[in-house]
Amino acid sequence: GETYFCLLIGILLAFVLFCLAMLMPWSHPQATPSLETEGTVKSLRYVFLYFVTVALGLSLLYLDRSQARQLLWMIFLLPAGLLSLYLAASLLGWAWEKKRPKGWQDYLKAIPLVFLLSMLVFGLGVFYFPYLAFPLPHHQPTPVDDRGGELLVSAAAGSGKTRVLVERLLDRVTREGLDLDRFLVITYTKAAAAELRTRIAQELSSRLAENPGDRHLRRQSTLVYRAQISTIHSFCSALLREEGHRLDLDPDFRLCDEGEAQVLMAQVLEDVLEAQYEGIKPDSPFAVLVDTLSAGRDDSRLAQIVLDVFGRIQSHPHPERWLREQREVWELSGVTDAGETAWGRLLLTDAARQGRDCAKRLEEALALTAADELLEGNYAPSIQATLEGVEAFCAAAEGGSWDRAFACLPIPFPAVGRKRKRTMELSPMEEARALEATQRVKDLRDAVKERFGKLSDWFDGDSGEQLAALAESRPAVQGLMDLVGTFQGAYQAEKARRGLLDFSDLEHFAVRLLTHPETGEPTPLARTWSARYAEVMVDEYQDTNQVQNAIFSAVSDRGRKLFQVGDVKQSIYRFRLADPTIFLG
Repeated sequence: GETYFCLLIGILLAFVLFCLAMLMPWSHPQATPSLETEGTVKSLRYVFLYFVTVALGLSLLYLDRSQARQLLWMIFLLPAGLLSLYLAASLLGWAWEKKRPKGWQDYLKAIPLVFLLSMLVFGLGVFYFPYLAFPLPHHQPTPVDDRGGELLVSAAAGSGKTRVLVERLLDRVTREGLDLDRFLVITYTKAAAAELRTRIAQELSSRLAENPGDRHLRRQSTLVYRAQISTIHSFCSALLREEGHRLDLDPDFRLCDEGEAQVLMAQVLEDVLEAQYEGIKPDSPFAVLVDTLSAGRDDSRLAQIVLDVFGRIQSHPHPERWLREQREVWELSGVTDAGETAWGRLLLTDAARQGRDCAKRLEEALALTAADELLEGNYAPSIQATLEGVEAFCAAAEGGSWDRAFACLPIPFPAVGRKRKRTMELSPMEEARALEATQRVKDLRDAVKERFGKLSDWFDGDSGEQLAALAESRPAVQGLMDLVGTFQGAYQAEKARRGLLDFSDLEHFAVRLLTHPETGEPTPLARTWSARYAEVMVDEYQDTNQVQNAIFSAVSDRGRKLFQVGDVKQSIYRFRLADPTIFLG
């Protein structure tokens, strides 16, 4: 349809230009005797041929990408360019001097007009056909036709990511003869899923109108309303109703909304805290936790922290395992250097990264000092001393030693010299360059000084002090982990008693069905479900969390049949435990 449309536009443009050319003076030899009729006919031929060539060129844009298409497109460019030049020169010749172009000067005058016209046509083409503005070579697959395995498409807002997903889906349906119910399409909200289903149905209707006899397309028009185009929670709900008996789940479970879940959590937590208070022992982890977080008889802060921690660990595929691992992290027996702890390793790694960045700045500043006598005398010794201190700090941090890194701080920043006179005078231009270099050196040195001023706040004590502080905090933290675990078990039991599941349960029970609890590898059931789908497609992938990502991987043959689109800059659901680092990784 679009090819014929372009041909029609090209023919209409050729006809309009033909009529306009007939109105030009050279079309009437009586009015302009200096122009011969032969020249008039030749000019009109070129005008007509030019626009026919343009129409053919536009048509070529819509052919399937192939080597033949690329060859035809290149062949089109040469005559189109020559005809553009002649047409523009003819128009300028008539407008300025009432004559046809003869010498090379006439064609030289026409080049700016050809350039402007080309930019106009190109701009219109990019605006109306953005996905065809830059045809890809045959050997470079597009997101629509790439079949090389897992594929992630990252693009800015409004660039057509969802359109690419739809085009890929229909390309596989039409070219490979697959049915729509062989695809699992996941998006973030029910409204988005309904809109996506509508877009697919409309595109199918459009293609069916072009090929009314296509029985495969007619079948897809029916299947589109049964295809699995849904949210992750709808998919998990269908999975649990079909396979939940493996986990002793009642297939008639009821899904509670967020409001009901909040009320139920508050009731269960109140009962758990009451039971903990009844059995409290002095110096127990729970007693230390209460002393740390509660103010008198008000334990609302404690309750809020428990709910907050519980909510956050739901983004982990196995929350109980995570709680157990956190208890083990706080077992500090045998640790002699703070760099051996999880927090110490994290701080040292980040400090080494920042330190290396500062070293590069200092090296740049040192190189600038060599270009000027005053800079070399005043700044070079100070910067060299600072650079040596930074290098020593980075080596200690990269070696994982907290105490060695701590001993390197504070980084020395010796005072700069005060020499003001040069042995040789500089020209005004050289003086300006020297002043610019001096300012740059000052800025680099000040930036490093400010950065290490902040880094020094991280290292506010040696390993002995840090480990003592951690040991003092350990009972309260372990008490918190125990309390969250107790609350999670009680909350789960209450939901089971009522036959309820919340949205988090849908995901976690799906993970238990589809992945091995220790290795995370897909279960036989996951392989069975994965065989149902030719491909798993995920829209708005930047809003995925670890639990959902484990599900996607399990039902897509460990990601081999996974297609994702998204834009990390559009991730706005961190409060719902979305993890953009999954997208970046």
